[in-house]
Amino acid sequence: MTAPDGSQWHGDGGNYRLGKGVRICADALERSVVHEVCEAMKSDEMATGIAAHYRRLRAAAKTPAETAAMKKRIAEIDRKTARLADLISETSAPDALLRQIEALEEEREKIAASIEGIEADKAAARALREITAADVKQFLHKVAENMNAASPEELRDALRETVEKVILTPDTFSAEIYFRLAPASKSGERVASPRGFEPRLSP
Repeated sequence: MTAPDGSQWHGDGGNYRLGKGVRICADALERSVVHEVCEAMKSDEMATGIAAHYRRLRAAAKTPAETAAMKKRIAEIDRKTARLADLISETSAPDALLRQIEALEEEREKIAASIEGIEADKAAARALREITAADVKQFLHKVAENMNAASPEELRDALRETVEKVILTPDTFSAEIYFRLAPASKSGERVASPRGFEPRLSP
């Protein structure tokens, strides 16, 4: 949890403390955060935002021609690496060849990782082709219900996965929660949506 200027709130007994001055009751604030997270996950706004995020993933999916070009480059790298490896035994100064091979292998790894991400995006796009905001809202509602019924340890784990950050203003104790929801695929961006609330707490 941070203040708007980026400075950290720290645990201090039963409170959160900012610097050497402002304090806020930890239990009351955490209860407010949990309540707001559950309410937000039941909201139309979040469901609509997540459904739109998945639609953007579908629209941004790479074409087969793009992945074909990347696979062709991997084949070229493999051939060039093999030729360089054959030359090593024929030269008295192999270090330069080894550096070339290392650079090619690094490039190959990056391209392979990109292809893996693209394929994951395509699989996600197929699975999410028909998803609607209503589908997302139904799913999030179940998640929120499970959070309400969770043990303290399970709730903390769920919040770590769900909440990216909380920004708490020390002057007014107004707060914003930024939600972090797992992307549809390995290369997908995360959805972060601010939701403001006021815990109405005294320092």
